[in-house]
Amino acid sequence: MKTDSPVLPFDPFAARAVGDPWKSPEPDIASINAKPFQRVLGLLTQMPHTQQIAALVLGEAGSGKTHLIKRLMSEQTLNLIFVYVHPLKNCRTMFSNLLERVLTNLDCIPVGQSVVSTFSQLDLIVANVIVATLEDYSNHGGKVAPQTLKAIRQAPTKVFQFKHRGATWDRILKKSEEFLSRKLPVDHVSKMVLKCVFQYLDTSRRDAVQTFLSGYVPDEDDSKMLGLKFHEIDLTIDAQEERSKQILKAIGGLLSFYRPMILCFDQLENLDTPALV
Repeated sequence: MKTDSPVLPFDPFAARAVGDPWKSPEPDIASINAKPFQRVLGLLTQMPHTQQIAALVLGEAGSGKTHLIKRLMSEQTLNLIFVYVHPLKNCRTMFSNLLERVLTNLDCIPVGQSVVSTFSQLDLIVANVIVATLEDYSNHGGKVAPQTLKAIRQAPTKVFQFKHRGATWDRILKKSEEFLSRKLPVDHVSKMVLKCVFQYLDTSRRDAVQTFLSGYVPDEDDSKMLGLKFHEIDLTIDAQEERSKQILKAIGGLLSFYRPMILCFDQLENLDTPALV
């Protein structure tokens, strides 16, 4: 017996919970939540000009809110860093949990690029910091070939080609750290962030860097590898929370050389106690 086809637009994923939108396998259907998408999209396009922007999207479970986030992540016109945040369930470690989510997302490869990339969001942030460093160095009389500057302005990840030129790459990273020390407020934690962030580019050190940049403390061997003084790092929960705040601020400073970040807090209905709210 032939049945009638569903009337479009319809939502084949209704009442189906979506996990992490970075990994969600479900296809996008443009007709679903088209109006909310256009409204949020219009708001987010203002972010490069008006930094303090927020939106609240309401809807029953299964109405497509997380799909909406996935569609925004895939939107080619949005030049934004995306961070997807699950409910933060421990009110004592909110900043630590938030920072962990930020770093997990920064380690993801952007999905909203027209060309398939192998570079994570954090790779792209660091690449743009290095480009800003070389531009500043050139503006103050340093020797950087004009064709090199032109090439890396158009495609910042081309700076990674210098990684194979040992001493030159080391000098670039040293200049970049000095550049950030001049341009950003630097406290004790921020100095450790600057020491670590360029080591993220070394895949053999990436796990240790992610541990520290997530607010946690690498073990003694990894701390030594990263040039951190393990015995000077306070391991208490309160210290970890304060360290996480400072690392978030430092990451915010790095974003000033690339593009704004949008935090997508999902499933806020699960903040079910006064302390969490």
